Order: sequence, then structure tokens, then C-alpha cells
Amino acid sequence: MAVTKTFPADTIRRVIAGGILDIGENRVQEMVAKAAEVDAPCRWHLVGPLQRNKAGKAAALAHLIHAVDGVPIAQTLDRLGRERGQRIRVLLEVNTSGEATKHGVEPSAASAMADTLAALPGLDWRGLMTIGPAGGDPGAARRCFQELRRLCDGLRRGPVSRSPSSAWE
Repeated sequence: MAVTKTFPADTIRRVIAGGILDIGENRVQEMVAKAAEVDAPCRWHLVGPLQRNKAGKAAALAHLIHAVDGVPIAQTLDRLGRERGQRIRVLLEVNTSGEATKHGVEPSAASAMADTLAALPGLDWRGLMTIGPAGGDPGAARRCFQELRRLCDGLRRGPVSRSPSSAWE
């Protein structure tokens, strides 16, 4: 996926022409505006935090919403999915870096939140995501992604109801 936040629609068209069909945006309003300008076929991904008042626009456009980080937004997306007769694809964001500036559930809450997502019929829970720490320390980034992998492995070994609904994204 190419994350194209702050880049203009012309750049996105060139990225798509180059064969990258998954386009990530950090903000709903930017994703909506760029989608209106880009007529080439692609899959839009919302990679930034999502507020409930913008959930309808995100659900209508995004192939995958990457940053479900709490029960209220999950319930809002679930309601929208059921109203539309669809299942909205989501990832559970886990804050493995522990940074206060990052969104996501704490690693210790990931299992319970996974149970919540799996129980919502309007959602198609596809897996976990995290954002590594800011800065240039490769070891710190590696530890964050290793922690996410441990959580992922634990969820896969857990009850079937907790596992993502299909292949992990």
C-alpha cells in the first residue's frame, strides 16, 4: 500500500499507473476529496484515526479501515455495516509502542477488544495493526512489531470466535 497523505491526486494517479492499487490516507476528508479526483480503479484505505462523526464517509469509501481503537468506533461501524447490509473490513489498532501520541488499545486489552470486534456482525475483522515508535531506533521498532506478532499468534490460538474472519490483511 502507498500512503499518499499530503500528496496530490496527480501523484496518486501515477502510483496507480505504476501498479500500486492500494492507496492509504490518514484523514477521511482527504481520502474523500482525492477519491473524487482519481478516476483510476484502486482500493482506498483509511490508516489514520477515525472519529464517529466521519465513520459513514469512511465506511462508504474505504476498502479497509486500519485504525479501530475502541468500542465506540467499532459499534458505530457495526451499526453502519448492518444498516447498509454489508460487513465493514477493519483492523484493530494496538499501541505497542506505549507512546501517548499514538492511538490504539493497550496490548493487554487486545484480546478483549478482539472478542468485541468478532461479535459485531456488521464488521469483518481482518487482523491487527500498529505504528512503530517515532525516531530512528530500529531495535525499538522491531520490539513493537514483535509484540504485535505475539498478540497475533495468541489470538490465532484462541477461540475460533476471536480469530479474524478470513485471511489476515
